[in-house]
Amino acid sequence: MKKDNIIPIILLAIALLALAAGIAFLNAWLIALCAVSTIIAVVALKSWYVVEALIFSHSGLVEVCNGYELGGSREAAIKREGYAFSATSAALVEGASKPIDRDIIEKIIAKTDFPFKIVMHVKNVRAEKVLGELKTKRAAKELELGRLAGYSKYESRRSALKREIEAINKDIETINSSSPKELIRYVATTAAAQNRIAAEEAAKRQLRELMGDFGAITGSAAKELSGEELLEAIGISA
Repeated sequence: MKKDNIIPIILLAIALLALAAGIAFLNAWLIALCAVSTIIAVVALKSWYVVEALIFSHSGLVEVCNGYELGGSREAAIKREGYAFSATSAALVEGASKPIDRDIIEKIIAKTDFPFKIVMHVKNVRAEKVLGELKTKRAAKELELGRLAGYSKYESRRSALKREIEAINKDIETINSSSPKELIRYVATTAAAQNRIAAEEAAKRQLRELMGDFGAITGSAAKELSGEELLEAIGISA
C-alpha cells in the first residue's frame, strides 16, 4: 500500500464506523451525514493524488522524503547541497515510434547543453490489466471474423484473423502461467542554483526542453512526473 493512500483510508474507516453507529442507534441525521462522509472519503481515495496536489500547491506545505523536498506543484524534488540547492525533474517516456538506441541518444546529447539521465527499468505488470487488453483485442477480431463469415472473397482476411486470434490465445496462456514484464523509460535532469525557486524553475525548464527533443526525434510522448511518481523515478535512477 502506498503511503499516499493512508490518510483517505483512515477517513474512510472513520466514516464507515460512524455510519455503522448511526444505523445501530437509528439516528437518521447521523446516518445521512455519515453516508455523505463515506462517499467523500471514497472519492478522495480514488483521486487522492489530485487532492494532495491541491493541498500542497495552496497551503505552502513541504513534503520531505528520502532527503528530497516536494512543495508547490511537486514537479521538482529539491535537495540542499551546502549553500546551494539542486532540483531534479523527471518524465515518463512512452510510445516511441523509433527505437531509443545509441544513435538517438547521441543526437539528443548533441542538441542538449545540460546534464540528463535516461533510465530503463523493467517492472512487473498486473496480469489483470494485460489480460483485459488482450481479451478486448481478441473480442474485436472475433467480431470482425464473424462479420466476414460466408464471404468467399474475404477468405484470406479470415485466415489472417484466425492466426491473430490464435496468437492472442497463446499470449493469454503464457501470461496466465507467468509474471508479465514491462519496460519503463524515464528521463531526468537536475539543475543547481543559489536559491530554491531558481533551481526548481531551471530543472522544469530543462525537462520540458528534453521532452520536446525526445518527442521530435523518437516520436514519443512524455509525461511529466510529480509527487510520488517523481520520487519513484528518482529512486530508480539513483
